[in-house]
Amino acid sequence: MYGLVELAEDYAGKSGILRHQKALRNSGTHRFVVLHDLGDPASSRQAPEVEHHHREQFNQEVLSALRVARSAIQMLALAITQHEQGLERREGGLVGSLIVPDHDWIRGRNEDV
Repeated sequence: MYGLVELAEDYAGKSGILRHQKALRNSGTHRFVVLHDLGDPASSRQAPEVEHHHREQFNQEVLSALRVARSAIQMLALAITQHEQGLERREGGLVGSLIVPDHDWIRGRNEDV
């Protein structure tokens, strides 16, 4: 869990090393993003609702963000697994279960279940 806390601070903090990735995510969510493979994006016509980026730099940053997200998911899954294993040892077996039906079953599209 400490790794996830540090990751959150790096992502959300004003001086976090992942702050740029958060800014790019916000751009993709709240503005139009124009990618340039030639020339200087700064020389393009500027508007508050449009952001211009070099295509290759943008691609590399997106790949880096996906790697960070994958690592965070793996850290969370490991933390859950470790917590559940501790519960099993303390409680002497299964603690409980929860059946979560899939989307098709909820919508009535799956007759087999």
